[in-house]
Amino acid sequence: ANLLQGLYGDIAERMVGDIDLIVSENDYEPAINLLKQNGYFNKEHLLDDEKMGKHYPRVTHQNKIAAVEVHFRMIKEPYDRCFNYSTIKDSVLALEDGISILSYDHQVLHTIFNKQTNDLGYWHKTISLRNCYDLFLVSKKTNTLEAIKSVGHYVNILNSFLASCHHVFNAVSSIQFINDQKAVNYVNRQIELLDAPKKLKWNIKKWTFYFNNKIRLKKLKRAFVSKNMRSHLYNKIFGFKQDS
Repeated sequence: ANLLQGLYGDIAERMVGDIDLIVSENDYEPAINLLKQNGYFNKEHLLDDEKMGKHYPRVTHQNKIAAVEVHFRMIKEPYDRCFNYSTIKDSVLALEDGISILSYDHQVLHTIFNKQTNDLGYWHKTISLRNCYDLFLVSKKTNTLEAIKSVGHYVNILNSFLASCHHVFNAVSSIQFINDQKAVNYVNRQIELLDAPKKLKWNIKKWTFYFNNKIRLKKLKRAFVSKNMRSHLYNKIFGFKQDS
C-alpha cells in the first residue's frame, strides 16, 4: 500500500515479501477460492480452517513473484477488537485501478500495532527503523496523536512507539505524542537495553517464551472442541511427519 500510494521517494526504499489483503468475513472464503482458481496454492495444513493468528496460510503462484496472505484480522487478538475490517472499511482511500488502501490515520495505527503487538515490540523494547521510517512519512500527512486517540484503551502501547520514533528522528515536529512519564520511561528503557545486548537478548527471550506459551494454551483449549486441533497437537507431540 505504501508503494502504491507513492509514500517513498524511491520504490527501492521498500522491499516486499508478500501482499496482504484484508477482507470482510463474508469475502474471506471466496477470496481464498478465487486465488486458488487462478493458480495460487498452499501446502494443506490441519489448521487451515481454524482461523488461528491473523490470516489464511500464505498462497503462492509458480509464475508470480509475490506470495499473498488473505487476512481475517489485521492485528492480533484482543487488539483487533478496536482495529478491524469493520472499523476501517468506511474510510479507505481509493487509488486508481480500483485499488483501496487504509486512510492515513489507520496507516498510523497499523504501522504501530504491527510492531508493538504483532511483533511484540512493546514488550521486547526493540526499535524497528523500518516501522519508524514508515511512521515518519505518514506523520507528514496526518496528526499521529489524534490517530491513536481513536483506540483509547491501547493508547499507552501506541504512544510509546510514537515517543520512540520521535526520539529516533531527533524530535521531529510531525510526530505528535503524549510526552508523559510512561513515554519517557519506555524510551529510556529502550536506550538502556541497546547499550546492554545481553540484557536485551534475555528480555526478548523472556517475553517470547511467555507469549508462545499463551498460544500453546489457547491451542490446548481449542483441542477440546476441534478434531483438527487435536490431530495437530498429537502430531506435534509425537513428531509425526504428517502435515500439522
